[in-house]
Amino acid sequence: DFTEDTKLREMLNKIVGFQGITIEICGSWIWVFDSYNYRKELKEMGFKYAAKKKAWHWHSEAFKKKSHKSLSMTDIRNYYGSTEVQPEQRALLRQA
Repeated sequence: DFTEDTKLREMLNKIVGFQGITIEICGSWIWVFDSYNYRKELKEMGFKYAAKKKAWHWHSEAFKKKSHKSLSMTDIRNYYGSTEVQPEQRALLRQA
């Protein structure tokens, strides 16, 4: 869905400038690790904190969870695929 893709890109563009964090895209979710210094900003942007995973996550409103099963990050990565946003990719995102 193009609308969901646009929302994902907009959110990524808001956080690519944060220094020292790890950004990972799993399916249509953005996961942010090592982000203690930016917790207030992430919360204000609509990110939620997953205490068990020690990471902030964001997804569009279109997603609805259908089960009560808790998945580990490894399970999520295996099921949806995973892409870590590298520093050189961050520069390209800022330019887009």
